[in-house]
Amino acid sequence: LSKDYEMLKGKKNLKVIGRPTIKANYVDMNRNNPPFNNPLVRKALVYSFPYKSVINDVLYGRAIQMTSPASKGSPSHTDEYFTYRQDLEKAKELLKEAGYPDGFSFAFLLGEGRIANNKEVAVTWQAELKKVNIKMDIQVLPQAVFLEKLKSKKVPIFMIAWTSFVTDPWYQFMFLLGSKSFCNYAGIKDEQLDEWIEQAVPMANKEGRYALSKKVQKYVTENDLWVYMFQPIADTAMSKNVHGFCLNP
Repeated sequence: LSKDYEMLKGKKNLKVIGRPTIKANYVDMNRNNPPFNNPLVRKALVYSFPYKSVINDVLYGRAIQMTSPASKGSPSHTDEYFTYRQDLEKAKELLKEAGYPDGFSFAFLLGEGRIANNKEVAVTWQAELKKVNIKMDIQVLPQAVFLEKLKSKKVPIFMIAWTSFVTDPWYQFMFLLGSKSFCNYAGIKDEQLDEWIEQAVPMANKEGRYALSKKVQKYVTENDLWVYMFQPIADTAMSKNVHGFCLNP
C-alpha cells in the first residue's frame, strides 16, 4: 500500500489510517563468518546503508527509522545509542582500517515477499556499496528455501524481518539474540547477552528489566550486530463510514 497511500488518501469516499508497527526490518550479520567477524567491516556496512533514500524513495515515506534491537513502540526503547547516518567516506576509512582497502564481495540473501519492497531496498543499498568497492550479489529465494538456509545458522549476511507478538523487549531479545534460540539465525553466541537475557526474562521488577534492556540496546548498537533498516507504517484504507477501527502495531 506504500506507493498507493497518496492516491487513496485523495479519494473522497475513503480514509486511510496508518500507524508505525513494531516490525523490525534489519540486516543480520554472522560474526562467525569473515569478513563479518571484523567489527570494523560491520561498522562500515552500517555507515554505507542509505537510510533516508530507502524510507523516502523506496518506501514512499511509509516507514520510520529503526534505531534499536527493541522496536520503537516497545517499553524501554531508546534511540540514544543510534547515531549513524549514511557516510560513505567514513565507510571507506573503516574498510581500509579493517584491511579491505579494495573492498570485497558477498552474497546477500532475501526471502521472497517477506519484507515489503525488499528487492528494491537491496538494489538501492547495492548501488551505494559499489561506491565503496563492495560488490553485493543479491539472491532472492522462495521464502521456504530462505528459511531452510537460515536454520543452518551459517548464512553470512541476510535481510530479515521480525514482529513480536507482545511489546516486551525481552521477548524480542530472547528470540533474536539468545544463543539457545532457534530464531537466532546469525548464530550469535555472546555470553554477555545471554547473561542479561537470563537475568531479565524471569525478573518481575519493571525498572530492573528496563535498565537491563538499555544495556542490551547499547551493546547491540555499539557492536554493530545489525544494520537497522526500518519499521514499516501499516496503512489501511476504508470507507469514511467506518468508525472505531484501530490498527494493531
